[in-house]
Amino acid sequence: MDIFLQNQIIDSLTDGITIQDRDYNIIYQNIMIKNAFGEQLGKKCYAVYEGRDQICEGCGLAKVFATGKPVMVHRVAILKDGSHGHWENSCLPLYDDTGEIIAGVELCRDVTGRVSLESEVRDRAIEMGKLNDQLSRERRNLEETNEKLKDANAELKTTQKQLVQSEKMAGIGQLAAGIAHEINNPTSYILNNISFLREGMYTLFKALKDTDELIAKHFSQDSANSEFHKEFKNIIEHEDLQFIQEDFPELISATLYGAECIQKIVSNLKIFAHPSDEIKSPVNINEEIDRALDLVYNELKYNCQVTKDLKEVPLILGNSQQLDQVFINILINASHAIEEKGIIHITTYEKDSSVFVEIADNGIGISEENISKLFNPFFTTKEVGKGTGLGLAIVYGIIEDHGGKIVVESKVGEGTKFTISLPMVHADDHFKDKADSNADKKETAPSPYNGH
Repeated sequence: MDIFLQNQIIDSLTDGITIQDRDYNIIYQNIMIKNAFGEQLGKKCYAVYEGRDQICEGCGLAKVFATGKPVMVHRVAILKDGSHGHWENSCLPLYDDTGEIIAGVELCRDVTGRVSLESEVRDRAIEMGKLNDQLSRERRNLEETNEKLKDANAELKTTQKQLVQSEKMAGIGQLAAGIAHEINNPTSYILNNISFLREGMYTLFKALKDTDELIAKHFSQDSANSEFHKEFKNIIEHEDLQFIQEDFPELISATLYGAECIQKIVSNLKIFAHPSDEIKSPVNINEEIDRALDLVYNELKYNCQVTKDLKEVPLILGNSQQLDQVFINILINASHAIEEKGIIHITTYEKDSSVFVEIADNGIGISEENISKLFNPFFTTKEVGKGTGLGLAIVYGIIEDHGGKIVVESKVGEGTKFTISLPMVHADDHFKDKADSNADKKETAPSPYNGH
């Protein structure tokens, strides 16, 4: 192959070829190198290719001259237009006939595009990494926000239920007040009239007895009058006055008892409708619980074991008698829910500026459909004649009047837990609010249900 053909092949290569002697003078450039850097024969390679005034650091040819072994290096060179390019140079030794290295060949491949792409890929990878970190943080924030929203939604639902129940109780309370007022008057008439009737009947029976004795005494010897006495006796026997006289006390007592029951229901309705009429004062919840337990001991002792975990809690502002009624009603309900030997556990503690009371039993539990009705007046799961259904309605009204909340958790067959929260309110604040409330009442028209 002639030299012309060899040069033509070399110049057609897409890679560059440059040859430097041992003094780093350029002695050969193919067309690709000339196009990139200009024809620079006789000049120092480090000055032409990298703009240096001395041999390059990490020079591939220097390593070849020192070791005689081929090496590959990566260089950044200055092109003739002043731009920078990245090159991969394979450096090889050239020998003379004696085997001495007389020059070095560099096969140069322009990798500027690849390096730029790699650099862009690295930059994109770094950017993607940063975005991924940001997305991870955002995802965690979203998860935390989602959990907060779930909690807020659950709290909102609970609050909504309580508001609906509170509004319902307020309406029912007003209705109950009117019903109590309307029932109270005729009940009072009935009680008064029955009492008067009892006294009148006793007087009548006494008069009949005295008349019988008088006739027997004065007319028994006279035959005509004796016949009159017999007829009088027959009238009494025919009308069965003796039977009436014997049964009358029991009938009157039963009637009075029924009327008193009605009066008691009316009284409970009044407490349910207007629990705020009583004066409040600082109350120790633990002492009220102990007092309530003393009052219902006979009700609980046969089928219940009571355990307590009463923490030291601050005083709350409340009505002692009404709070006793709350605890008594819940304790009695718990005992009725326990069929045989069971446990009632009472816990008190302080949390979020409120005093909490938990009363839990391991009784028969309450069905889910009945929990929402539990505080409705006259709703009861007890047999007819064993409950009026007012107990828990009154409990709800008293707790609401004290600014508190009551929550019920129950599972059928596992038991029920009542959780009561009562705010810690300073007494001075309460009396100020009470005075302001009374002042407001004087300025507004009276309710048609007030005054009973």
